[in-house]
Amino acid sequence: MAYGKIARLPRELREQINRRLVNNEPGNQLVAWLNGLPEVQAVLAEHFGGREINEDNLSEWKQHGHQDWLRGEVARDWLNELTDQADSLDEQMDEGQISDRFGSLLAAELTRLGKILIDREAEPAKRWERLCEVQRVLSQLRRDDHRAILTGITRGKNLLAVKRELTAKLKSDLQEQCRQMSLPLRLMPTLDDRAEEFGGGVAGRKIAARVLELENGLKPGSLGESWEGLEEAMAAQMAEEERLEKLETRRARRREKREPAGVNRT
Repeated sequence: MAYGKIARLPRELREQINRRLVNNEPGNQLVAWLNGLPEVQAVLAEHFGGREINEDNLSEWKQHGHQDWLRGEVARDWLNELTDQADSLDEQMDEGQISDRFGSLLAAELTRLGKILIDREAEPAKRWERLCEVQRVLSQLRRDDHRAILTGITRGKNLLAVKRELTAKLKSDLQEQCRQMSLPLRLMPTLDDRAEEFGGGVAGRKIAARVLELENGLKPGSLGESWEGLEEAMAAQMAEEERLEKLETRRARRREKREPAGVNRT
């Protein structure tokens, strides 16, 4: 939507024009100021053959483009005010307080207006008709109030349930943390016995520690043992067992050599 020469000017410049119009700056001064700006002269040369802006062009802008700008300013001001009010309400009121206060004001206003309408009617039938109309509106308002109360109660119950659930989970998490911290201390005395089940030594201790950790849901390394060096420990343990076995075999052979065959030592 074009509004003449001024509509072709940069947005920042149109903003300045609109604000000067709001401040009631005379048209001849505005025209002289515009025609003296290099950026205006460039636009006029490109699109209008260098013809300068005159007061008719300014009048056309005031009737159209400037009015659009004013409506936009009103909308922006209203939006800013609404945002400020919403922020203020968020800080000062709970969710339920706003509707509760408005409901009370509405009920009072309906009652006041209903009385005025009833007082204006002289005939009993008309007064009765007005009274019924007011009563219907107030009854609907009371039903809305009751629904709001029930909603608040339900919301309160839901919040209480959530609070209980979170409290229970927090308690459970704390208990699990305490278990994770204290369990290794209680399992340490059994570690040596379990290590013997896996051949004893360093390798047996590492394997027993991991088995206990898995059985009790502990993190690896909770019992102070890791898999690092397990293969070397197992190899060393097997070598030691093999050495002891060979040593025992040699000892048995030496005993056999020292004792003549068929000798009964009993």
